[in-house]
Amino acid sequence: MRKTVQVNQGSQPSFGGVRVGVVRAAARDGVGRVQLLVRSAQEERTVIASQGEVLELPGGGTLTIGPVQAEPGSTRGTVALVFDDGEDAR
Repeated sequence: MRKTVQVNQGSQPSFGGVRVGVVRAAARDGVGRVQLLVRSAQEERTVIASQGEVLELPGGGTLTIGPVQAEPGSTRGTVALVFDDGEDAR
């Protein structure tokens, strides 16, 4: 099943038992990028990813980086995160 959430920089949503902290969300020269802190019981890692990238989450599932929005000159933005747990909704 897919779940999409729009989150602010500083948010820490959970996906399938994995907490994803949005450390930074910004757009520069039309390219959206985020810095994430991915934390589970087994692992903690920092990831820098661009819009459209797909990350494998510990314990299963993927997280796709959606559009990043930030006002020009702003140091804080928002990002759409799309979680797919790999299960078909039936």
